Amino acid sequence: MRNYFKYIILGVLALLVVLLSLWGLGAGKKQAYSKTLVENVKAVVLALDFFYNDNNRFPTADEFLNREIMQSYFSNYPVFEEWSQGACSPAFSYSRPAANNYKVDFCLVTQVGEYKSGWNQIIKEK
Repeated sequence: MRNYFKYIILGVLALLVVLLSLWGLGAGKKQAYSKTLVENVKAVVLALDFFYNDNNRFPTADEFLNREIMQSYFSNYPVFEEWSQGACSPAFSYSRPAANNYKVDFCLVTQVGEYKSGWNQIIKEK
């Protein structure tokens, strides 16, 4: 009977290790997603600056979503629909209140550097 008890304890411990590992992998996946989203947002900001340098204004929302217009400003044109995850859906929006300014809103599932978990905003004015 004692030998069975030892195996039961080992089985429970093994199960706990597996469950904790799976939980950790899920947290790591969320962190990786958020880091990727921040890098994508930085690429968008850079592309918007390039557009401004060429046109002396920021793109309208329609121009921003037009692949033919914006493709030359991105090394890889983003698929914005793929940026959504969980409570952050959609996870990204762009608006241009005036020709010389814009607002980018984006949602992260975990904190990354100076950007908090949840909604963040970048406002730029020239």
